[in-house]
Amino acid sequence: MDERHTTNKKQIGIIAFQGGVSEHGTLCRTIGLEARPVRAIEDMRGLTHLIVPGGESTVIGRFLLQTGLKDAILDRWKQAGLYLFGTCAGAILLGKNASPYSLNCIDVVLDRNAYGSQLHSFSKNIKTTLGDESFPAVFIRAPKITSAGEGIAILATHEGNPVLCEKNRVLLSTFHPELTHDTRIHNYFLFDMK
Repeated sequence: MDERHTTNKKQIGIIAFQGGVSEHGTLCRTIGLEARPVRAIEDMRGLTHLIVPGGESTVIGRFLLQTGLKDAILDRWKQAGLYLFGTCAGAILLGKNASPYSLNCIDVVLDRNAYGSQLHSFSKNIKTTLGDESFPAVFIRAPKITSAGEGIAILATHEGNPVLCEKNRVLLSTFHPELTHDTRIHNYFLFDMK
């Protein structure tokens, strides 16, 4: 195991209302870190990294509003340097949107379910900036990034559209890296993002 995995002081949380909560947790354990479920403001205490998984963006957004987690997340991100990672619906919530549920943490606009319904889900090997080998991306009712503002780092594309991007401690993935055994994107989020 890489020494940086055992000597860090990272505390990872996963919004645990719906979506790939256990799958994200499994990938974190695979690289030597524990992640705890976040369902209330008190679960945010001490977090350095937070994952907002896929699911239904409106349902998760309502949950974040009703529990006060939306404001708590924004406060820790702005004031305490919290790192954020949104996959699929989580990416929609962290992106720029007119919805009252959007956290607007990154200047990226996403179109929900842009590839179609559940029946149109697919897997595709994509190239990323995170290594030479392609990444097995799983797209399930995936959103599409329709615009990315100035300074957004594009880490991967599919058919010319950004599918993995970051800026200001916010990482967005329109696909589900947690549904693979490939830990590169989680490793990047937890150890290499600036």
